[in-house]
Amino acid sequence: MSVNENQKLELFEDFYAWLKNDGLRPKKSERLHKKKIFSNLRANDEMTIENFKDFLNDRHKTQIKAMKGLLLKMNGVTSVIQDIVTEDGYETFTLVTEIAHIKCKKEDVEQIKKQIISSGE
Repeated sequence: MSVNENQKLELFEDFYAWLKNDGLRPKKSERLHKKKIFSNLRANDEMTIENFKDFLNDRHKTQIKAMKGLLLKMNGVTSVIQDIVTEDGYETFTLVTEIAHIKCKKEDVEQIKKQIISSGE
C-alpha cells in the first residue's frame, strides 16, 4: 500500500487521534509531540509510515463494517446491506443484500459509498 502526500495532510488529525487511542502519550508537550509525529510522517520515517499504513487499514475496515444495515441503490434497485463477508484481510468483501451478493474490492469502497442512500432502519 502506497501512501500519498495528500493522505498524510488530510488524515493527520485522525491518525494522531488513532495513535492516542492506541496508547501513545507525549512525555511533556502534546503540541510538540504532535509536531514531531507530523514531521516524521512528512519525512517518511519508517516506523511512522508503518503506523500510518496500519491506521489506513483500520480506517478501511471501519468504513466497510459501517455499511451494514444501510440502503444501497445499484442499477435502479434499492436493498438493505444485511451482512458483509470479508476475505483476504478486507482486500475483497461481499455485500449481502436480500436480492444479491455483490463482490467488491478494497478499491471499490468510495464508489459504493456514493450508492448508499441512508440507514435501512
